[in-house]
Amino acid sequence: MEYKNYLPLTDIENDKLNFKELSIEIAAFINAFPSDIPFSISLNGSWGSGKSTMLNFIEKNLDEKCKVIRFNPWLITSKEDLILSIFEEMNEQIASLTTSKSSKIKEKLKSYSRKFMPTFVKGLTYYESMKYNMDPSLTGAIAEETFKLTESLVKEKEFDKPLSVQKKELADELKKVLSDANKKIVIFIDELDRLFPDEIITVFQMVKAILDFPGVLFVVAMDDEVVKNALSKKGIQNPADYLEKIFQKNYNLSSKYQIRTLTKSYIYPRLDLDDECHVLLKKCLDAYIMGNYGLQIKDFTHDQELVIENCETKEDRAANWKLHQKTLDRGASLMRSYQELFREFSRSLNLDNPRRFNKFANYLLENWPKIYNRIFKEIKKKDLYIYCTFILLVTNYFFPESISVYFSDTNYNEPGEEPGFIVSVKAHLYSIFPEYISENNNILKTTNFIRVCCREIVSYPDQNKLFY
Repeated sequence: MEYKNYLPLTDIENDKLNFKELSIEIAAFINAFPSDIPFSISLNGSWGSGKSTMLNFIEKNLDEKCKVIRFNPWLITSKEDLILSIFEEMNEQIASLTTSKSSKIKEKLKSYSRKFMPTFVKGLTYYESMKYNMDPSLTGAIAEETFKLTESLVKEKEFDKPLSVQKKELADELKKVLSDANKKIVIFIDELDRLFPDEIITVFQMVKAILDFPGVLFVVAMDDEVVKNALSKKGIQNPADYLEKIFQKNYNLSSKYQIRTLTKSYIYPRLDLDDECHVLLKKCLDAYIMGNYGLQIKDFTHDQELVIENCETKEDRAANWKLHQKTLDRGASLMRSYQELFREFSRSLNLDNPRRFNKFANYLLENWPKIYNRIFKEIKKKDLYIYCTFILLVTNYFFPESISVYFSDTNYNEPGEEPGFIVSVKAHLYSIFPEYISENNNILKTTNFIRVCCREIVSYPDQNKLFY
């Protein structure tokens, strides 16, 4: 099986989700932005929505005036190293300008970072001590000693001038250098939402330390909801206002309403339509993900083979069964159950998210042939059996604890409230499996296949062997 990886895309030509247009728009804004003004942009999206891919596409569209720094704080192990690392990256880009002033500004940048470090570490120490409810006087003393220790590790000459003076001098020099070279520094920060709350605070402190520098533009990719929760946990009362003070422009990557596009892009090209197994998988995808459920709904007709498969006694097999009237009247409810299950694929499973969908696609393409060949080696391929197998295989991926031989038993309920997706799955399966009634008014449910399918999917040893 061809296995799709989860790595961000780098080639715009491989774009499947219309990222190209937005990346061009953002890059055009950055290209046109004055090189003597600081600016910051947030690129907001949930985990797996494609933020790293979008950053790659933006970088591809930036012109030669932009000196790009790709900064991933998740790869840096200590808070102190975050500050030093970003200044080292800036020094590297300034050195590449090879102007007469670049060496001078490198020294100022190094001096500023060293000057900034003790104050930064002092603040972190104070904050960490307060977090553990230490005595305020003791907290202050510890922070002060930490400041002195850090200060002693830095050259004396770095403390000849106040931090504010050094920052202004550095800003003036940076403005001249970037203006003379007609360049700007664009800093991409990625993976912010992977950090612990303390580390997220550290990154924003770092951004604020550089934010006033002219010609420096930040693009920060993050899950803004995760970041807001982290800020809230750290005592910031209004995280939205806090972020608004940092970012002047926001772009949002929505991962809603693209499940059909993802299916066409990540599953359909990998199907071998000369293989019946894949043909039937596509039929299921058409029905439950593409939303073409109307094509699958047909009038119920008597199926004697289905009746026999679900009769447990000789007397039942000899009885005269006919379709129950409520099955014959099930057309509207069957349509509703298709519609509800289709909605649940997006609403409950979050399959509109590209990374989550890619993982799901790999699971489906790997496991569908195996379960298909096991089940239908001896069982006839009825449409409702094919659909049932697909639905239960999907259910097993997202809710493995729900799959058991009791899945179709209305008299057996697992403890706790069932997820909405499971409720919709059961309602749909009860709709597609017909009921029969005998002349003695006995009711025959035809859901034995559900038990067979669940047993094959989970392969419980005790349920795959006869002990009686």
